[in-house]
Amino acid sequence: LLPVAEAQVFALAEGTSLGDQVGMVTSSGLAPMLGAAPVAFAMLSSTAYAPGTKVLVNAEGEQAPATVCALRFLEEARDGGA
Repeated sequence: LLPVAEAQVFALAEGTSLGDQVGMVTSSGLAPMLGAAPVAFAMLSSTAYAPGTKVLVNAEGEQAPATVCALRFLEEARDGGA
């Protein structure tokens, strides 16, 4: 699922419940070097910006699970990291 610009980002509460809004997507696209996986950039509050933080993102009318990662996400993906 591909989130669009201005999609809301929410904290992941217990289980898979929707928590407080912690940010907003600024841009997104499909990453050809990652097998056309959807990637997005978002402005996040300080409570959610640590790499590895699990969040939920509004994407195509659904809540899609996502993981916050460092800006060097391509290198992490190639190395099998988060």
